[in-house]
Amino acid sequence: MSLSPAMACRAKVGPECHLFAPSMTLAHTPDTAQQALERVQHAWSQAAASWDVDALAALYTEDALFMGGRPGHQIGRTAIRDYFASYTGTILSASLTLSDFSAQQIDPGCVMGQGFVNFKFHLKGDEHTTSRLRGAWVLQAHAEGWRIRLHHFSTEPVQPPLGSSR
Repeated sequence: MSLSPAMACRAKVGPECHLFAPSMTLAHTPDTAQQALERVQHAWSQAAASWDVDALAALYTEDALFMGGRPGHQIGRTAIRDYFASYTGTILSASLTLSDFSAQQIDPGCVMGQGFVNFKFHLKGDEHTTSRLRGAWVLQAHAEGWRIRLHHFSTEPVQPPLGSSR
């Protein structure tokens, strides 16, 4: 039996896949999936321009799942804030742009996208670096706008990770 994208999402993350309480009204205008991703991209870069860890963390849901550039993963806004805070003093500012990102509207309150994320970093010692990672976001609609429910950024493998028999 084939499931619709909305049903598949609900099967994976629970019946609240529409991701906002039925009584909650959305403050944002109805966006396409691509527009939702662009709004979050802009807000993320705006918060990262001064490496504001509180503003960065506020872009995530209270129960967000996060896999970034350090070992392990974080669950919840507080752990995600701590992740960003671990870079304080190293990252002075950053920005990201999404490229080759495919976006899908799962239902009116749930958007997912994946593709590549291009970062620009201004590091201590006035060093400027860039990096390109694979990325995936699942966004959830909230009264205050779109929030990131799932964040996964990782390097692109040089070869398929098939392991070794040795």
